[in-house]
Amino acid sequence: MSKFIFCEGEEKSIDKLFINKYIILNSQYTVKPIGTKNNISAFLQGYNTTVKTTNYVLIRDRDFDFEPTETQGLILVPKQKNVFTTYRASIESYFIDASLLHKYLTWLRNTPNYKKKKTINIPTREEIQSIIIEAAQKIQYYQAVRWALARLKAENKFYFEIKFVKEDGKMPEQFDLVYCQTQANKLIEDFQHKAEKLSKDKLNTYIERFVQKFSPDTFYNHEQYLVWFHGKDLQMLIQLELLKNYSHLSKLGFSMEKFMIDVCSNLNESEYFSQFEDFNELKNKLQT
Repeated sequence: MSKFIFCEGEEKSIDKLFINKYIILNSQYTVKPIGTKNNISAFLQGYNTTVKTTNYVLIRDRDFDFEPTETQGLILVPKQKNVFTTYRASIESYFIDASLLHKYLTWLRNTPNYKKKKTINIPTREEIQSIIIEAAQKIQYYQAVRWALARLKAENKFYFEIKFVKEDGKMPEQFDLVYCQTQANKLIEDFQHKAEKLSKDKLNTYIERFVQKFSPDTFYNHEQYLVWFHGKDLQMLIQLELLKNYSHLSKLGFSMEKFMIDVCSNLNESEYFSQFEDFNELKNKLQT
């Protein structure tokens, strides 16, 4: 009987690459991407109707749909059998690590294409860590507003967007609280006639709640941004800041996407990923 582990994304997505390299191991499961998380319910309904088996596990990003739990394991999605989310917001979140990035850049610098070039310098692990923290602090209001929009969305039965920039790979023009709050209010204006509960006052209350959570120094000292902030958003800004501050990285063709692909294709970081309880739990489920 076929066994599947379903994931988000397409055939060449980082989700499939990662699961094939670091999760499946010796299990009999085959990885099958199913597109966006919005496809999950319809896909599983059709799958279970046709195949009539529950011999599958589906893993998806947590995104802004659920707040992180106290324990660092998988999060079971309510009312969906065998569907779990990652503990951190997305797969990309797990690649955000100064030591891992520094190790990768050192490896990339020493590959045959770049080894003989003497003008390429890479940042230290400490410099990379500073960039990561600065990037996280810079987008804290953007993340607070996205979480506030997500809470408002969860209370209503109709769909509305929780990001101001529709195009993938793009970030807002500004990250200050006033700008982010203004953009969030604009997003819900078109929906206010649909439900009285969808109010700017409630949105602003949620924004204040998350701003207070994301503001303290301890939030950054304990690297809680890795759990709360969306990995794609944070990666985007880390890439921009690294290339801005260390221009030699452009000579290596560096990007966060290439970094993730190489970690899943050309390197073996099993020891690094083994520290995450949700991934260990997922691997155990595939062995039973």
